[in-house]
Amino acid sequence: MTMPLERNTTGTAVITSTFTLNLGGFVETTTQSVRLTVTPASSVVLPIQDVVQTLHPNPASEELQIRFASKRIEDTKVSMVNMLGQTMMMQTAPRGSEGMTMNIRTLPSGTYRVVLQDSRGMATTQLVVVR
Repeated sequence: MTMPLERNTTGTAVITSTFTLNLGGFVETTTQSVRLTVTPASSVVLPIQDVVQTLHPNPASEELQIRFASKRIEDTKVSMVNMLGQTMMMQTAPRGSEGMTMNIRTLPSGTYRVVLQDSRGMATTQLVVVR
C-alpha cells in the first residue's frame, strides 16, 4: 500500500487482511488490522562527529555522558532506540547546551541506537548497555 504524504505532514493508514483456513471441512476466517502512523522526520543524515564530540562510557550501565561538538543552536532531541525500532527513552538537550547526562539505569541490557535530532537533520551512533 502506498500512501503519498505532503512534506512535513502526518498520515494514518489501517491495513486489514482476512484469512480463511480450511482444515478438512472446518473453516475458520480471521481478520487482522494494523494501524500505521507516519510522522515527519528529518531526512538529512548528519555525520555523528559533526554533532557529538564524545559519548561515554560505551558500554554503559548507569549514566551516559554526551558532549556535543558545538553548543546546540536549538533544542536537540536525544533518543535511545532498541534494535526493534522502539524508542525506549527520550530527552531534550536545550538550546545552548554543550553536553548532557542521561540516566540509563532503566534500560535493559542490549544494543541501542542513540539518535540526535533537530531541524537540520539527525545523527546516530551505537550504545551497548550492560547490566
